[in-house]
Amino acid sequence: MASPSGSSGRLTSYYSDSWYGATAAWWPSVNASPATLWKRDQDGVESIGMADANYERWALVRRLGSQRQVLETMAGAWEHHLHVPATGEVGPFRTAYGKVIRAYSLARYEDLLKAAITHPAMSVYLGNANSSKSAPNENLGRESAGACTPSGAVPTPRRT
Repeated sequence: MASPSGSSGRLTSYYSDSWYGATAAWWPSVNASPATLWKRDQDGVESIGMADANYERWALVRRLGSQRQVLETMAGAWEHHLHVPATGEVGPFRTAYGKVIRAYSLARYEDLLKAAITHPAMSVYLGNANSSKSAPNENLGRESAGACTPSGAVPTPRRT
């Protein structure tokens, strides 16, 4: 998989991304690891739902103030297209997933898709932990087909 930085090299040299780091510091959960988010939830410090709400606030602030409007807009579009919810066991991974989507949002679609489907958030969301050779979980195949076809229309075989 190619590095996402190569695709936006021109942006790096012309437009500052300092807004990204500066605004991330406004919400402690944005820079926390999935393990830390889970612990904060279990300790009653900050729920997973609140951590996700803070991530969404940060994404909005990035879109409003960043000098990289195209990057932030595409990050939002790809997060919507390759969506995983911030509920249940996926919750602690949601912010990290959003950061990966942003990193690849201007890269080749193949690289973006590979980064998304190999991320722990997608694996947990699709239940891949329960997949085995004898009982394969086909959710990833269906989701990938939906993400790769126009309007998510997955062709179904014709029965004769």
